[in-house]
Amino acid sequence: MARVSAEKRAELEGFWRYHHEGWQRSDLNQQEYCELHGLPLKRFGNWRAQFKDEEAAVQENLLWRRGGGLRHMSGHMSDREIAPDSTGYVPSARVMPDGRRNFRLSDKKRVVAEALARGASISGVARRYGITAPLLFRWKRELSPEPEPVGVLKDGTPYFNQRGLARLCGVQNAHIGTISSQWSEAESKPRIYGIKAILAKSGYASIRAHIEVMHNGIVHYCYPAEICLAVLEYYAFDAGANCQPEARDNFRLLAGSKLRELIYSNVGYDPSGKLDEKFEK
Repeated sequence: MARVSAEKRAELEGFWRYHHEGWQRSDLNQQEYCELHGLPLKRFGNWRAQFKDEEAAVQENLLWRRGGGLRHMSGHMSDREIAPDSTGYVPSARVMPDGRRNFRLSDKKRVVAEALARGASISGVARRYGITAPLLFRWKRELSPEPEPVGVLKDGTPYFNQRGLARLCGVQNAHIGTISSQWSEAESKPRIYGIKAILAKSGYASIRAHIEVMHNGIVHYCYPAEICLAVLEYYAFDAGANCQPEARDNFRLLAGSKLRELIYSNVGYDPSGKLDEKFEK
């Protein structure tokens, strides 16, 4: 990395720290997050390594040591000094033969709940218990229920999340992230151009492919149903060598369902089983 002024260095650090924390709050891996936001993966990894070194340096001064036990000076500290910042070390943190600590599930849940509290900092809670922030994020992902692939936003917008849309189309999650990151580029890539052309036929346009929603401290990427259907149609028929059989099957399934709804609506048929007299034999 070329030498830069202290002011420029501070500016770069602020930019990458912002994205590092954003990645930690998301449910994406590094590659998916970088593709979504148009960031170079290698540079993201370099800065992440620097921030990880900072966390390691801070942990060297923790009262709770990875080798187990509290340092002797903690016995001379009053409760008043430590109570505002800490609920104490985790009782079940047994030291294993290889130096790692083993936590009970109940204590993991307690630490995660504390990290999810309003105003709490993931890195701050991690330091409080002498664990790394990535480990706490992993606990949070493991103990949080897998988000439903579909849902409805407060304004009534039906959506698929990123992983759900990827499964629907039979492609990698990162491919959907790339669509989002390239959506607003001045010169559309062939894939983006094709999807937008499908949307244009139905008179739909959007400045972005997804809507970001924060829920339980995690950023979710929600793709409106119109976007999902256009992406599905693209991967079913218009992606050339990248067409996916799963996308074709799912598109035909949805098309058949929509056709049934259209016929039912036009003739007044109730598929729930409550038939009008005109349909009875």
